[in-house]
Amino acid sequence: MATGESWHEIMFDCGRQKSVTFDCYESITYEQIASEGILGCGSQPHANMYFISFMVIVSFVFLQLFIAIILESFNTSSDEEGLKVKQETLDKFNYLWTKMFPDGDLYMDVTLLP
Repeated sequence: MATGESWHEIMFDCGRQKSVTFDCYESITYEQIASEGILGCGSQPHANMYFISFMVIVSFVFLQLFIAIILESFNTSSDEEGLKVKQETLDKFNYLWTKMFPDGDLYMDVTLLP
């Protein structure tokens, strides 16, 4: 329902006063529930209020999360543009370092630097 798929149909079903298969009981006993199941009815104003408020709140939350993800990725990409050494340069350096020193030695002679 939070994706917006057919939520209005669920809302109308929850607010239904009578069904095709049964009439709603005004007062129901435990024995009737045990034998026939729950045959209660909904309230259309309460169902409308609940589902519309749920959809508005959830859609705002999803919208804010979506915008936050876009802004975060934009900030990350703009921060990387200002760097003198890019991430791909660091990745290439790491690759070449492990190729030159496969045993994991952390020190290199100055003559090997070029």
